[in-house]
Amino acid sequence: MADITDKGQELIEEANESYEERKEKQKKIVDDISQDHGGEHIQTKCEIAPGYTVDIDVQVNGRFVEKMASVEELTKRVENGEDTAMGASEIMDKAAQLLADVVDNSDWDKDLFYNIYLDSSPDVLGGMFEAVGGAINRERKRKEEGIGGFRQNE
Repeated sequence: MADITDKGQELIEEANESYEERKEKQKKIVDDISQDHGGEHIQTKCEIAPGYTVDIDVQVNGRFVEKMASVEELTKRVENGEDTAMGASEIMDKAAQLLADVVDNSDWDKDLFYNIYLDSSPDVLGGMFEAVGGAINRERKRKEEGIGGFRQNE
């Protein structure tokens, strides 16, 4: 009976090792591809609130797009009355984290953004979220137009 238990344990360990090796190989593939094609890197400035201009630094990749879409989807659900007040809190938490991720200044962390939400109107944090999204979109458009203009002059 001990042989069967030992053999079973060996098979489990081999499967775990094989799984870990496969995950490491997959991570390397993702890292290699994302290094060459990791999404557009955007650096710009944004007036996040009157009198407060911050630097924005973001890699516009699938992770960023999914985070933005998640906040926007939750916002729509709350606006349509499909979610409770906890839904609004979840939106503000995600928006605060996303803003902290893209603002290139450690003083502007998630806690700061969430406290702005708690001590003011949700519209204030929403406006900051829109301002940052707008600044990113304007910079992306400016870059695209710059590339297009360069190609036209060739």
